[in-house]
Amino acid sequence: MNAQITTKKKYNLLKRDLLSWLIGIPSIFLFVFFIWGPLFQNIVYSFFKTSNFDMVSFNGLKNYLDIIKDPRFIGALRNTVLYVIYSLIIGFAVPVILALVISEVVKGKSIFKVGFYIPNIVPAIAVILMWKIMMDANDYGFFNVILAKLGLGTSQWISDEKLSIPLIILTLTWKSAGSTMLIYLATIQSIDNSLYEAARIKRLSLWQRLRYITIPALLPSLKLLLIIQIISVFQIFYEPMVFMGLTNDSANTLGLLIYKLVYSTQNTGQAAALGVISMLILLLLTYLYLLLDKKTSNTNLKVKKYISYDELLMISEKREQNIIFKGIKKIKAFFAWFFRLIYKGLKRIKVTRLLELIKKASTFLFDQTFKFTKTIFKPKTEGILVYSDYKKPTRRFGYYLMLLLLSVGMLLILVPFIWLFVTSFKGANEIYQLPKDYRFLPGSFDFGKYADVIAKT
Repeated sequence: MNAQITTKKKYNLLKRDLLSWLIGIPSIFLFVFFIWGPLFQNIVYSFFKTSNFDMVSFNGLKNYLDIIKDPRFIGALRNTVLYVIYSLIIGFAVPVILALVISEVVKGKSIFKVGFYIPNIVPAIAVILMWKIMMDANDYGFFNVILAKLGLGTSQWISDEKLSIPLIILTLTWKSAGSTMLIYLATIQSIDNSLYEAARIKRLSLWQRLRYITIPALLPSLKLLLIIQIISVFQIFYEPMVFMGLTNDSANTLGLLIYKLVYSTQNTGQAAALGVISMLILLLLTYLYLLLDKKTSNTNLKVKKYISYDELLMISEKREQNIIFKGIKKIKAFFAWFFRLIYKGLKRIKVTRLLELIKKASTFLFDQTFKFTKTIFKPKTEGILVYSDYKKPTRRFGYYLMLLLLSVGMLLILVPFIWLFVTSFKGANEIYQLPKDYRFLPGSFDFGKYADVIAKT
């Protein structure tokens, strides 16, 4: 009986494994055919002398030595590192901040999510061409027109070698920040709200809620997207090609140099060698990242999804005994005494009457604001701040300021689309106008271009 049960279990396991392999084999085949096949073929090419895409003779390490000696390689490697640095400075924090701010919006959250995500649905090549036209170095370039209208000097924009890399990264951030923001936003919204409730009961500040709850929850996503962003930026290729052209090497990347070696000098062997070098650099960076992540995970700073309720209470209790916290309290007490001294001095010279009047006016304004917007904050029962937090006037002022900044930011995101739409109705004479004659809206709407495009496509 036991032998029959064992045989049946083995049969079921074999059947399950067979079904798993049948499901997985097509994916494995496609992966080998489209990923590993070209990868190994590229490694083989890197050791051969080539004529276009034909291997002529074995070349050993000569392709690697030649590409390292090529002055363009050092420039492309330096530029690629600069792309990574600028992408971390300009583009890495923007989606995180957007996600944190949008997660706290009470009304109109969907509008902001869609507004910031719209650039991501536009084809990349169309985005680059649009920004290239807007950043034209001539006086009739849209940004130069704005500068001239404001009475400021014009700029070379993308034609300036010092600005080209930051502006390319700015363009990529404008396009992709919305999609990354949605990932962070999903993580923030999945945090257990009871942790924020415990933090409010223990009177933890906004910054402490971010530090002990929100940031630990975001850390896994932050680390994963960090390495993905570095790998993606290392593969930048067509952006500098479209912006700068094939003859300009000032904004070269390793990917663009590979393209130039293949299609400009027909040196496929050197291009393959450069591809292998780029792969090794990325493997090294990934290994260092995983090593660092493993070390930090084995220390007291071990990353968790978010801290538990008991840990949060323990942190709030321990902070009262912390030496740094005691020092901060002493500093706060000193400043409180200092400002009271100033207040007494101002009171003697009767300046406080004006200050008290301003205080009464602002208090009245905030109180009236709260009465009129009570229904807005009432539904806010989850997140870092809730209805009870917004009873403070400063918090309401901060919310309105946050809403204003988000609205301005979304408007700036949509400006290129508005400009592109309006310009599509202009004639050539209206597009290439100097600042003094420039008009944002066309004199007459020419729909003929749309008819021509539809007829040709």
